[in-house]
Amino acid sequence: MSRLLVIGILLFALRASEAIAQHHYQCCPTVYCCKPCTTVYKAGNESADLQVHIRGTRHNVVEAFFNESAQRYSVPDGIDLCANGGVLMPAKNDRGTFAIRYGTAGFTAFGWKGEDLVPLTLGRNEYPGSGIDPGPHVVQIDIDPACPVHLEWVTTRVLRITHGRGLSQEYLLRFDGDAKSWKLLYNGPVGSP
Repeated sequence: MSRLLVIGILLFALRASEAIAQHHYQCCPTVYCCKPCTTVYKAGNESADLQVHIRGTRHNVVEAFFNESAQRYSVPDGIDLCANGGVLMPAKNDRGTFAIRYGTAGFTAFGWKGEDLVPLTLGRNEYPGSGIDPGPHVVQIDIDPACPVHLEWVTTRVLRITHGRGLSQEYLLRFDGDAKSWKLLYNGPVGSP
């Protein structure tokens, strides 16, 4: 092949890729709106099974359905769950537990108590200070927002929160859906007896 033909093909390919990129930018000026976003999460296929829908123009409203009840929850600070978060759902269960993550350290866990959706926290990792009654549904825990958090459903009702520098600390919390819905099972270093 002649050098001129190779140069012509390369120039054609470069201009075509620039045209595609320019068209992509015009239809989608931000990267996050073009990436596929899961907006519906289901724990089963029956009408009473837990479903969590991510709603809103900025994907910042959680709409939860369980046992024919529905509740909405706005994500603190208007964080876009498609661009910077998601839903963590255990297997199908009778308590309708799930969690949402936002950013590296933001999360809220939920469970259903009758027709009410009960959050683990007061909002984006806002926990009552020491000496303050946390209320019937909030567990007093201490998580450094500067460090990442890892969430894991150990069972359908037990949530492990690993946190701190080097993910060296953990909490185990259980959702029972009774008078004190969230119960602290463990607080301490990872792997300690």
